[in-house]
Amino acid sequence: TDKISVDVAFGATLMRVTFLCPGSFTLWHGSSPDVPPARREAFYLETRGAETTFTTMIEPTPATGPDPVR
Repeated sequence: TDKISVDVAFGATLMRVTFLCPGSFTLWHGSSPDVPPARREAFYLETRGAETTFTTMIEPTPATGPDPVR
């Protein structure tokens, strides 16, 4: 299983988001539509094959380390 963890800022709270997937995958980060005219940050995961299971874990993280995704 491959995994990646990303620290994100949810308001004033820092959270660690971890994505797991059997085999390799690509993680994209971008801006997506929200309630017009607003936008929001989004993650998109992509893998090859006809079937897979993505696991997402969200947990609080201490305010140390690299700057979080905002």
